[in-house]
Amino acid sequence: EIMAIRLKRMVAFIIDWYISFLPGFILFMFSMNQGVENENASPLIMIPCFIGIFGSFTLFVLRDYIFKGQSLGKKIFGLTILDKDTLSTPKNRQLILKNIFLFIYPIDGVILLATGESLGNRITDTVVVYKAQRNDTDV
Repeated sequence: EIMAIRLKRMVAFIIDWYISFLPGFILFMFSMNQGVENENASPLIMIPCFIGIFGSFTLFVLRDYIFKGQSLGKKIFGLTILDKDTLSTPKNRQLILKNIFLFIYPIDGVILLATGESLGNRITDTVVVYKAQRNDTDV
């Protein structure tokens, strides 16, 4: 069961990655296409490119915060994030801070596979569990 949750977390991460970055990528490609077709639009294409890239990274970092401890990928696999001490939904700062470390995701992935706990979870004292294990008193 431990390996199953690790695998589900990694697949959920990949799903979240694509959900977060696909809209930004589409906006980026559309903007670049407009710039290639119209050489006078070069400075203007930077604005939607920046919005797309910045928006994608922001959505990725905030994904657990937006959905109260369950990104869309985690929702698909029935996973949720809990505070280790209270076994309730973590504070907003924990949900945001835990995802900042995902920008070193290759290292974080190795740590997750080796220990079952990501660097972000270690630093923020959170844990990812099956939603059925969640404390029922937390609403």
